[in-house]
Amino acid sequence: MLSNAPGHGLDAFPAIAMPDGSVIGGGQGDDKKSTPLLWTSDDGGRTVAAVQLPPVNGMVGPMAASASTIVAVEQWAEDNGVGTWRSTDGGRSWQLTKLATGDVKPLIKRLLQTARGWLMVGTGLDSNLFLASSSDGIAWHVLDTSKLSAREVSDATVAKSDDVVIIGEAPTDGSQFGCGAAWIGAADSLRRVDLGCDEQPRATAALADGRVIVVGTSSVWVRA
Repeated sequence: MLSNAPGHGLDAFPAIAMPDGSVIGGGQGDDKKSTPLLWTSDDGGRTVAAVQLPPVNGMVGPMAASASTIVAVEQWAEDNGVGTWRSTDGGRSWQLTKLATGDVKPLIKRLLQTARGWLMVGTGLDSNLFLASSSDGIAWHVLDTSKLSAREVSDATVAKSDDVVIIGEAPTDGSQFGCGAAWIGAADSLRRVDLGCDEQPRATAALADGRVIVVGTSSVWVRA
């Protein structure tokens, strides 16, 4: 394995599989500065090669792919916005763009691909969901989520119907604690479904038969 592969002092996130290999995103940092890093592998991860990324002061977070196009998003927004990278050659070269996010400074939890394009999913400092969409992975549009209060996003997926399913924790009146919730529908018209306060949903997946499964610590919710 190469010396600049994921290891001591480095953070790496789940890889995405491509027809000709895998791409791994992550970064290296300290209290003052973070550097985005990315690796590719064509042998199942046994060896990796570092790829030069246009720099930001942050780490590579969620990634998603369609054919030979890969889009990656900076994990935490900086003062001047969140960085996004796009590759159209399977991860060998990358183009950086910046999405202005103002004072919201979101934590990006997932990057989804829908029939309309790419969708960033996270939470902002305004205690609302943060959503941004793009048809090409370069030009992004921040969606109005002012009525979608959220304490935390755990996971997100896209159903066979192309509905977006986001799970996490929503605030409750008069309590410092949140309760489990799912936000379901088209990205620009999500509706909240309460999942109860006994435990928080942790992961979700869309099945080929159209069902969506949400998994908590000891419970499972199924959406037909």
